[in-house]
Parts: sequence; structure tokens; C-alpha cells
Amino acid sequence: MYAPHLSRALNIANVAVLGPTLAWTVAQYLIWYRRPNLPDWLSAVNPIVDVTAVTAIIGGYAVAQSGVLALRSPIFLMYFVVLAGRPVASSVRKAAFISGLAWLEYAWLLVWLWATNRVPLVINPIDAVQLARITPLDEAAKLVMLGVFGVGSPYATYWGADVVRERGAESAARHVV
Repeated sequence: MYAPHLSRALNIANVAVLGPTLAWTVAQYLIWYRRPNLPDWLSAVNPIVDVTAVTAIIGGYAVAQSGVLALRSPIFLMYFVVLAGRPVASSVRKAAFISGLAWLEYAWLLVWLWATNRVPLVINPIDAVQLARITPLDEAAKLVMLGVFGVGSPYATYWGADVVRERGAESAARHVV
């Protein structure tokens, strides 16, 4: 749907981020598919790759086209997809680390875009829409959302693990009786 409307530079940015990410996925399949256990470090590296890929594509869009397009693109929502997977795929510590990483990477990206004048700022949100600009308040709201979701992800991970421990203890107690 979007592909015919993307510039060559945006397509190159997409391939530059998507290519290595897909290569990493295929390599994992080829290396570890038939093995009974995966390396422990893989569960830490994969979400780091995912979060960094989201940040990289937003930055790539800013370089290839415009900072406004990058920050208004729905790809920002992929941070939430990565964080939503943490409760079933991570420990509480890993979920907290990935949540913090997502927040820090996006904050760093905003600082970089503002420091390099890749994003024209305006205070009035109406002007921002009409003049194709970004308001600091909008981006601060995104950081707050990432922060809130980032706190929720480790909490959900803890809660899920606690439920499993509790059910395991109840099951063991039933077998004793």
C-alpha cells in the first residue's frame, strides 16, 4: 500500500534496516533449528536487535526524507510490540532492561534530531499540523507512553511468573494430599 509512494531513499533505508534484521533471523534458524537448546544470550540479544532496528528505521527515515515524516510514522508503535512480547519471553530483569533501552534510544533519537536541526519545532500543535512541524509536547507524550508501558512490561512479566510459581506450588500441594 505504501510502497508505490515511498521515495528511493526511503526504500533504501527500509532495506538497510530490514535486510540485516532478516538475515539475523534466518541465521538463527539455520544455526539453531535442530538443537535442543538455544544459547542463553539469544533471549537478551533478540529484543535489543528489535528495539535498535525500530530506532534505526526512524533515524533512517529522518536522514532519507525528513525528521517530521520519521517522527509521525506509525513505526514508533513497533516499540510497543517489542515490549508486549517481553512478559512471555523474558525475565523481569530483561524486560526492564529492554523497556529502558527503548525509552533511552527514542530519547537519544529525539535529542539527535533536534540537535542536528532535522526536525523543525513549533509550540502550537495546530501550527505543527499545518506547517509540517513537530511539537516538543507531542514527543514528550510519546516518551511518557514508552515510560508507562515500559513500567508495565516488567510488572506483567513479574505477575506472569508469580502466577506460574503459585500454580506450581498449588499443583505440588495437591499431589502431596
